[in-house]
Amino acid sequence: MMESIYKIFQFLYQMPVFIRYLLLTIGLILVVQILLLGVKVTLRLVTVLLYNLFYFIGISVIYRLIFLIMKKKRQNGGVASTGFEKIEEFISNILKLILKIRRLSWDMPINMKKRLKFISALFIFGIPIMMYSMPESDAANAIIKYEQKYLMSPILGESYVSNLPMDNDESVFETNLLVELSKENGGGVIRNNPDYNSSKIYEIEPKQQIPFTGEKATGQSKGIVWYKVEYKKGHYGWISSNIVDVIKK
Repeated sequence: MMESIYKIFQFLYQMPVFIRYLLLTIGLILVVQILLLGVKVTLRLVTVLLYNLFYFIGISVIYRLIFLIMKKKRQNGGVASTGFEKIEEFISNILKLILKIRRLSWDMPINMKKRLKFISALFIFGIPIMMYSMPESDAANAIIKYEQKYLMSPILGESYVSNLPMDNDESVFETNLLVELSKENGGGVIRNNPDYNSSKIYEIEPKQQIPFTGEKATGQSKGIVWYKVEYKKGHYGWISSNIVDVIKK
C-alpha cells in the first residue's frame, strides 16, 4: 500500500510544475467541497460536471467529427465503418454510468458553522506547511539553503567540489565577502562551471566588485581554485582565483 502511494507521488513529482499545481488546485477544491457540503453533495456536483463535460466532448466534438467523416465517405460513394456505431454505443454507456453514480447521491443537511471553522483552521495551518513542503517555493529554498549549496550542486552540474567545509568553518556562512579583479588584469570572465572549458556567462570590469559566496572548487584544470560569485541578483557563476582578490565589504 505504502509503496503504491510512494509511486503515485513519484509519478506526480515528475510531471511539469504547471500540471502539479493544477492537480493540487483541483484536489484542494474537492477537499473544500467535501468539508463544506459533504461527500454525497460533492459527488453529485462532480458527476454533473463530468456528465456535462463528457456530453459536450462526446456529442459536440466526436459526433461532429463522425458526421463529417461519414459525409465525406458518402460523397465519395463509400460506406461508413461500423466502428462509428461502437463509438456511439461506448459514449452512451459512459453517460449512463455517470447518471447512475449521480443518482446514488442526494443533498444532506449540514452544520455550516462547524465546517467553516474547520476549513478556516485547515487553511491557516495547512498553507504554511504546503509552502515549506514545495521545492519550488522561496520558503523551502530558505530552509534547505545549506543542503542545496553542497549536496545538490553536483546534480545541477556544478561538480568538482574539492573539500566540503566542516560545521565549524565560518567561511561557509560568510556573507560580507566581495571579489575584485587584480590590478594587473583588464577583465575577468565568469563561467558556468569551475573549468576553463565551461561556457562564458559574464565578464566583470576593473574595479567592479561582486559578492563572493564563500564556496570554492577545483575544476579539471589542476591547481586552479575557483570562486563561486553572484554576478547578478540570483545568478551565480565561477571565476578563477588567479585573477581576483577577495575583500570585505
